[in-house]
Amino acid sequence: MHQQPLNTHNKAPGALSTCPATIRRQMLLDAAGLALFAVAATEKALDYKIHPFMAAFLGAVTGVGGATIRDIFLARVLASL
Repeated sequence: MHQQPLNTHNKAPGALSTCPATIRRQMLLDAAGLALFAVAATEKALDYKIHPFMAAFLGAVTGVGGATIRDIFLARVLASL
């Protein structure tokens, strides 16, 4: 019986890379996206004249909540944990 050699270079589409530089780049982009949503939510809350402390809290909840929903839909381990 002839066995196919294991080819580790061809990954399935959407497979996560194990290269440390790629992982760092993905984490940086993930953090930038989370920060963008948190700042946008904070600015929107401030537009509605909400107290700055509560606006910052709403921004944090929006950022973490959005990242959690994204990770659940992508079936990934939650990055915020």
